[in-house]
Amino acid sequence: GRLTSEPQPQREGCGC
Repeated sequence: GRLTSEPQPQREGCGC
C-alpha cells in the first residue's frame, strides 16, 4: 500500500 488513510496490506512503503 501507500501513505493513505485507508488500511492497506504492507507491500510498498507504508500500509497504514
